[in-house]
Amino acid sequence: MAEQPRVLLCCFDVVPAPTGASRRVTEYLRTIGDKFDVVALTLRATDAPHIERYMGARLLRVPVTGKGLPAQVRSFDRAVRRQLESEEYALVHFFDPFGGFALCELRENYGYKVIYDATTFPSVEMQFVEAIAKNQPFLDELSKAELVCLMNVEGVITGSGVTKHFITSRGVDEPLVHVLRSPVDRAPYTQESVGIPDASPMKIVYIGNGRGHQGLSTVLKALQIALRVVDVRLSLVGPVAHDVRSALEAQVRELKLTGKLEVLPPAKHDELVRVIANADVGLISLDDVPRNREQGEPLTRLSEYLAAGRPVIATDLPVTRELIPAEVGLFYPPGDAQALASHWVHLANDVAARLERGAKARAASACVDTHTIGEQLLALYADIGLLPQPTAASGDAPVTSPSQKRARLARPAQNRIVAGDFLSNDVQTGTHDITDLIEAPPSGFHTAPTPPPEPVAPATPPLPVSPTPVPEVEAIALDDDEPEEVGDEEFEHAPDEEEVSVTAPPLAPAPSAPRPNRPPPLPTLVGPPADESEESPSIIARKTDEIPGLAVKPRPTEELPAINLAAADNGVDQWANLILQGYCPPETTTFNRPPPPTNFPGRDNPPR
Repeated sequence: MAEQPRVLLCCFDVVPAPTGASRRVTEYLRTIGDKFDVVALTLRATDAPHIERYMGARLLRVPVTGKGLPAQVRSFDRAVRRQLESEEYALVHFFDPFGGFALCELRENYGYKVIYDATTFPSVEMQFVEAIAKNQPFLDELSKAELVCLMNVEGVITGSGVTKHFITSRGVDEPLVHVLRSPVDRAPYTQESVGIPDASPMKIVYIGNGRGHQGLSTVLKALQIALRVVDVRLSLVGPVAHDVRSALEAQVRELKLTGKLEVLPPAKHDELVRVIANADVGLISLDDVPRNREQGEPLTRLSEYLAAGRPVIATDLPVTRELIPAEVGLFYPPGDAQALASHWVHLANDVAARLERGAKARAASACVDTHTIGEQLLALYADIGLLPQPTAASGDAPVTSPSQKRARLARPAQNRIVAGDFLSNDVQTGTHDITDLIEAPPSGFHTAPTPPPEPVAPATPPLPVSPTPVPEVEAIALDDDEPEEVGDEEFEHAPDEEEVSVTAPPLAPAPSAPRPNRPPPLPTLVGPPADESEESPSIIARKTDEIPGLAVKPRPTEELPAINLAAADNGVDQWANLILQGYCPPETTTFNRPPPPTNFPGRDNPPR
């Protein structure tokens, strides 16, 4: 069986968790977990294991460190880079610029394909987080990082046509953007488990975090108005931040809604079905702000409402009109509490209308089923060359190898932003109080390991490994001329002698450019003592003033360095001593015995 292509899913979120991104990752894994070798790199909660098998994938959780979002992002960025160094991937599929920036920056080094699941944009979402909203330079850098990700991928996935238009308005080619609705596993949402929406008093469920763009203030005002006519209950489910909860409690006391409203903690992925089963109507409230009107969102909670067969009341905005079927939803103008209350009163009094819209919601959920969205995801993978594509002539195409380099899709040059250019030209570090979201890695750091260069074949065949007797070359005459060079024929036919001499190996050529930390030049060479030994008729015994081209500075004998010729058993020790004084002999110099063995490349002859 052929090895499955390896896919990396990278998400700056906890998986599983009661968030839209986490639910999307989980439903994707239901589809691709058994078709690929999937690795999911996510954040680690306090009590979660570091490594776990989840939905057929290997789930790696990163324990981010540091106080504040920028420090956590840098920690996650380092983990992404380490993961790329440890394994090869055919495709990386990321959900935010926090990990996607490094993936786009290193894509040319590792040769994988890249898909950006851009259902929301942190540069827009963070404007509603009080701790970050006032730091505009930080948000600007985050927006640039998102743009780098958009311009360096094979495909972009988003959750609605409104968000697709937002992405193309930032310069992305429209054919590269694909709309995939938020998937939902409909198997747990059976009629027996969720029942029908006919309870009295009618119960309304709101799922969200209560941030400023979600119109929670309008919802509380509408509840006060509706309670004057009918008896309804409202449940707020989600990770409500501390600052949001404080404002919510103050408004509840002001509107005298105590006992009519309950705030529930976030529901886990498998527990959300029970939360929705206790409700009769789903609520999607949004304010008319650029985040909702221009950027849009995937409306993840809408897929859950449809699968449970619940009618939906939503704010009248382009994204809600696009995703909510008209026969399922009721719409009210943004910020109009009176219109919202009238819809609640209508559905509370007309149970048959609730049941009819609920049945149509269940039928409409087929288009957001995990299997349906999974088939669209697999088709996108096939379009970029990851899966075999059947053809009429050749059948299935072979699966692409994870380690194979791949060509990128054609993209106009004017629309492409290179991550390296962004780091070097646009980001100015140290311009604001909060540390930069993603810092430029230092030179030579976070780069792909390059294989060592192939060894260059030697110009001449190496000496044989096994020791063989080598004929001695005749001694060089000590005259005033340069020593004669021994030819090949003369070397081969030289008579055997009792003592063997080996030609010294040629010196390595000088480097083409000086090294940065090159040592200072040696001082002018000073000649040896005048009394030379007659027992060693080698080049070392010659007077230095007889060597052509060698400048010798005369100085008194007592200042000359001591050369212990008596302790030397042959010319090699004398040669080493002269080398210390800075002299290099010609390449044809011979020694009475081979030099000691070294581990330098090219020295193949073994020690004798």
